[in-house]
Amino acid sequence: IAILPRVLVGVVAGWVYRLLAGGGRRQTLACVAASVIGSFTNTLLVMGGIWIFYGEAYAAANNVPLSALSGLILTAVATNGVAEALVAAVLFCRLFQREGAFFCQLSSTKAFLFFLNYGIVESFLNIG
Repeated sequence: IAILPRVLVGVVAGWVYRLLAGGGRRQTLACVAASVIGSFTNTLLVMGGIWIFYGEAYAAANNVPLSALSGLILTAVATNGVAEALVAAVLFCRLFQREGAFFCQLSSTKAFLFFLNYGIVESFLNIG
């Protein structure tokens, strides 16, 4: 649960970027969408993994019945996940405005590799 979702952040964000950037005309939209969807990828996979693999223990640790676990997890996704996605979009927009020329010069393959590396590095920085 700790590593795979974070690695997939880069993979998913890279594919979203590649799909939306097209010939380079929609770079900003592609970068913002990639950051938001990448953020949701991590949140959904981590919380889904907790639900699937550790549901009973997670419910007990939070003093909720197992039948209410789905509501607890969906609330966490709705609050934390949306906030994380918004922060990711804002921060990436600021980065893109500052370093926009750098991203505009990237081919879709290089940008894909950039997002993939971002996800791999994030997975190692956030373990623990």
